[in-house]
This record gives sequence, C-alpha cells and structure tokens, in this order.
Amino acid sequence: MNSFFSDIAKTRHIPAVLEYRGTSKDVWFRPLIAAERAELSRGQKIRLRGREDSTQEQNNIEVDAHDIIIRTHKFLAFCCVDERAKQVFKNANEVGQLPEDLVTALNNLANDKLGDEDPGDLGNSSTETQS
Repeated sequence: MNSFFSDIAKTRHIPAVLEYRGTSKDVWFRPLIAAERAELSRGQKIRLRGREDSTQEQNNIEVDAHDIIIRTHKFLAFCCVDERAKQVFKNANEVGQLPEDLVTALNNLANDKLGDEDPGDLGNSSTETQS
C-alpha cells in the first residue's frame, strides 16, 4: 500500500456471528481493496441507457450463473478473515469446497456487514456479463 495513506487506510475487520444449521460461529470480514474490486468486476459489461419515454421496454440483463457463483467465491476468499485479520481462504477454490448453503449464509452475512459489495451495482445502470 502507498505509505502516504497508511495512517487512514489501515485494514480493519468487522466481527459477526454466523448462524448455520443450529450452530453459531464467530467470523470476521474486511472490506475489499480496490484491486480486489477490480478483479471481481473482470468480464462484466456495464450498459447505460436512458429512457426516452414511458413506453420503452425495460432493459433485460443476461448473466452467466457460473460467473455469479465464481464471483461470490472470490468475494468470500477476499473478505473472510480470522480474528487477526488474516485471510481464511487461499482462493475461490477453497470456498467452493464448502457446502453450498454455508457459502450462501456466509455471503449473505458478509454483504450485510460490509454493505453492498457487488462490483456490478452502479445504481440505475444495467450489468451484463460477457458469455
């Protein structure tokens, strides 16, 4: 990291409690850094369209479900940390080894604690993932 910003951009981690199948576990998340957000945005196309009149059809968005799942796995690999702020997962493949419902619960909790971290969410624009 650029040392000029080191005093204000210190890594912080946010505690949370994951409830899963009747058990709970302390977990921690850290916000994404800019390079991670860029990596999660790879392959996405943003198309901005204005509405000319109220009769114009709404924009359709076509996305590859596989891309969404992989992006979720990468997101969790980036933001899941332990109590010392060290990454829990080496990569998205490690996240993919977890039960699907656990990944969903962890992703929901991470998004709740970190705010909307979806790199494709740009307000009123539409997002289209390249096939």
